[in-house]
Amino acid sequence: MIKGIIFDMDGVLINSEDLYIEYGYKFFRNLTPDVDAAFLDSFRGTATRYLVRAMVEKHNITAIPEDKILKMLDDGGSLIYTQNPKLKLCSGVLEWLEYFYDNNYKLTIASSSSTDNIAAVIEKFNLQKYFKDYVSGNMVEKTKPEPEIFLKAAKLLDLNPEECLVIEDSTNGLRAAKSAGCKAIGYLYEGKNHQDLSLADIVFDKFGNDKIPMLEKFIRKG
Repeated sequence: MIKGIIFDMDGVLINSEDLYIEYGYKFFRNLTPDVDAAFLDSFRGTATRYLVRAMVEKHNITAIPEDKILKMLDDGGSLIYTQNPKLKLCSGVLEWLEYFYDNNYKLTIASSSSTDNIAAVIEKFNLQKYFKDYVSGNMVEKTKPEPEIFLKAAKLLDLNPEECLVIEDSTNGLRAAKSAGCKAIGYLYEGKNHQDLSLADIVFDKFGNDKIPMLEKFIRKG
């Protein structure tokens, strides 16, 4: 029986994924002219340190130390969560949060983003009612696609992984969720998400009240 809901943040709670890919593309173009947006997108859902390491190796970036590149990328990326006026909650996700809250499901966030970025989003969109705590990428040794972040989230909720439902928008996130033993929803972000979501137990194209009957049916089966 599903008793807890674990939300990814970027691309599920908020529309930050495309904003971050756009920012990352511009950032790395300053370091190397040969930047592939599709390659950047393949790291959706993972920690920034994995992306930086891969870009340094792929493009043989030696002018700036890897740890400095990571800090520069993180510092600029954090502005997306605090200052970018395009940052919004994903359409309909608040209705799902309210449904889960009203029906006494335990809720948390498990995101590869930093602790500061998750805290900024919770404060910016007044989500404290739903999320008392969370697991960030810098709270685990290995983040998505490894299962550690979801195992830690389940433990935080005082539940077994099989009692948890993860909502994810990325291939890496779904790999992590399924490896942890959780049920998983793949989120298509209204058809704009082109990640492979085939590992999901069910896929939703959008949130909102009109999708709750299908959600309830899926949870009852799980």
